[in-house]
Amino acid sequence: MPNASEAVVQRLVRAFARATLPRTEPQPIAVAALRRVLVVRPDDRVGDVLLTTPLLRALREGLPHVRIDVLLAARRQVLIDGLFLADRFVPYDKRRAARNPFSFAALMRRLRQEDYDLAIDATHAVSFSLTAAVLTRATNAPARIGHDRGDAARFYTHPVQVPPELRHDVAAKLKLLEPLGLKPRGLELETSAGLLPDAVSRVEELLAEARLERGRYIVVNPGARKADRRVAPETLARIVQRLRAATGLKALIVWGPGEEELAQAVWRVAGDSAVLAPPTDLHELAALLRRSALAITADTGPMHLAVACQVPVLALFTQGDSARWGHPLPTFHAIEQADGRADLEDEVEAQALRLLDGAGVRRT
Repeated sequence: MPNASEAVVQRLVRAFARATLPRTEPQPIAVAALRRVLVVRPDDRVGDVLLTTPLLRALREGLPHVRIDVLLAARRQVLIDGLFLADRFVPYDKRRAARNPFSFAALMRRLRQEDYDLAIDATHAVSFSLTAAVLTRATNAPARIGHDRGDAARFYTHPVQVPPELRHDVAAKLKLLEPLGLKPRGLELETSAGLLPDAVSRVEELLAEARLERGRYIVVNPGARKADRRVAPETLARIVQRLRAATGLKALIVWGPGEEELAQAVWRVAGDSAVLAPPTDLHELAALLRRSALAITADTGPMHLAVACQVPVLALFTQGDSARWGHPLPTFHAIEQADGRADLEDEVEAQALRLLDGAGVRRT
């Protein structure tokens, strides 16, 4: 959600758009004539980048003759730079743009000079990203696609309406393919994170020191960017102990910046049913996930990373958002309103056993 000053700026920009950018009837896009396409996704969150990969995959497979560039947060390129879903990356640094408006203006000039035939604003359908809309418009591409969000749609030549009942973020994003007549190529997320040799070597050493075997441990991620999305550490610790008793699998407690105390709280109560992971970067976390039997996590970036790493995922949603941020995949299960549920531990154990059985994980 934008802060107060950002909200004021958005209102001013929307008013400017109403006055200067008339809405026109969309014209058919000559897909065969497309040469250069830009996908705009400047968000700095891990999940936001990963949730865009199904759209990129559909564009890559549907437009094999086109150069596809992706504008995204500079430090998140590592999530997808080995997937061949894009030909080039255009790095975006939000902090630099905020400190130095001239750098933002220079980026807009650069985008215009690239002579894109098509620009796609791939941010969330339910919220307006002023940055993405302005950058999409700055390309001056003859065709510009984005979600129809009232006056914000004036930045696009082809605003796409999303039915209110279509809440799933990936499915809503795939609606952006409609002006191009392209078909989705699945809802699965992808990532190249966790495959670098250095990260793999460090993770193998970590697992050896912790005496954890590949495919024989459960990753538990207790953190989340928003505190109200976290399950109480004591509850998670009891879940870890129950799963250890039921399956013989230990839990590896992982954590991100500012979450070490939370992870330690789970680990201390869980006792010898858990191992506390050291600090990890995205590649190391992904490598740990790829070698795990199951991931248990809150609604947060590592949840989407685990899905992209093709690990069975048990997601604990405390705010009832699984219809939007969950994944309709057989290896994913969401438990709604997880924090405070009297039957939470029973439900987690039952669903964890089901996911492990489905993955063919042997219990001891």
